[in-house]
Amino acid sequence: VFSVIFVASLALATSVRAQDSPIASADDTARFLAGMQPSANSPLAQLAQDPNVKQHASYFDTTFGNVEKNQLSKVRAWSAANLNAPKPVMFYMFGGPDFLYANAFFPNAMTYVLGGLEPVGQIPDITKMPRGSIVQALRNIQGSLRNILTVSYFITAHMSQDLNAGPVNGTLPILYVFLARSGKVIHDVSLVHLDEQGMLQQGDGSRPRSPARGVKIIFSENDGPQKTLYYFSTNLADERGKDIALLKFIKSLGQGDSLVKSAS
Repeated sequence: VFSVIFVASLALATSVRAQDSPIASADDTARFLAGMQPSANSPLAQLAQDPNVKQHASYFDTTFGNVEKNQLSKVRAWSAANLNAPKPVMFYMFGGPDFLYANAFFPNAMTYVLGGLEPVGQIPDITKMPRGSIVQALRNIQGSLRNILTVSYFITAHMSQDLNAGPVNGTLPILYVFLARSGKVIHDVSLVHLDEQGMLQQGDGSRPRSPARGVKIIFSENDGPQKTLYYFSTNLADERGKDIALLKFIKSLGQGDSLVKSAS
C-alpha cells in the first residue's frame, strides 16, 4: 500500500510541476530567436545569458545592422518618396517568409499576406527543449537566413533543407525573427488553414486535408495599432480547372499593394 501511495504522490508532484512550468510568450520567443533580450520576467531571460545564445545575439546584431545600413534604410527611403498612396492590404507571393522587405516597402499596411511553398511548422516552445537542441536551433536559423541577409532573397532549395532541420522548423521561426528585428511586438499567434472556398479556418488543417496551411500573427509597433500578418504554404501554379484557395482568400480582402521580389 505504501508503494502505491508513494508512486501516486510522485506522479501528482510531477503533474503539478508540469502544470506550473512557465510558458514563454510568442513575443519573448521571437526576441530570443532573434538574439534580443526577452522581458525580465520571461522564463527565457536566464537562458538568454548562456554564452552560446549571447554569441548568436552578437552575430545577429552585426548582421542585421549591416542589412539595415546597406539595404533596408535605402528601401524605406525609396518607398517614402515613391509609394505615397499605400493601401491597407499588402500581398507578397513567392517570397516565402520575407516579412523583412514586405515591411520595409510597405510599413503602413495593416494586413500582410505572404505566400510560398515552404511549410509553416509548429509554434515553437523553447522552454520544453534541451539546452543542446536550443543552440542547434539558433544555428539552423542563422543558416536559413544566410542568403536573404547577404543577397536580399531566399534560395528555395536551401530553404527546404534549412527549415526542416532541428526541433524549431518551418517558416514561423523566420517570421518571428523578422518581426522582432523590425521592432514589432507580437500579441497572438495561431495556426490556420483555408478550405476549398478560400475561407479562413482555425487549426493547422491536417484533418481534413487543406489546400493552404498557414499562420496568423497579430502584432503592433510598440503602442501602435494592431496589425495582421498571414503566411500561407501553398502551390500557386496555374492549372486549368483548378481553383486556388489562397487567391480566393486574397480576393475577399479587396484591392491591395503587391510586391514581387523573387525569381526562379
